[in-house]
Amino acid sequence: MTALSTNIPSTGIFSAIGKVLRSVTSAMQAQRAFTALNSLTDRELADIGMTRQDIPARVAEVLKKA
Repeated sequence: MTALSTNIPSTGIFSAIGKVLRSVTSAMQAQRAFTALNSLTDRELADIGMTRQDIPARVAEVLKKA
């Protein structure tokens, strides 16, 4: 009986795939946050101490922490 050889790619490719998946996940989370905040009324935004113009900066701020 012959031995079955398995060629497993180096961990570098798995690391790259992981980075891509994390990047896609972060982009999806940012889009959800942006959409959720943008759906609030100006009054609701004011209640949480924000204006509509603050939304992109707040989403970017959260992304940097992730």
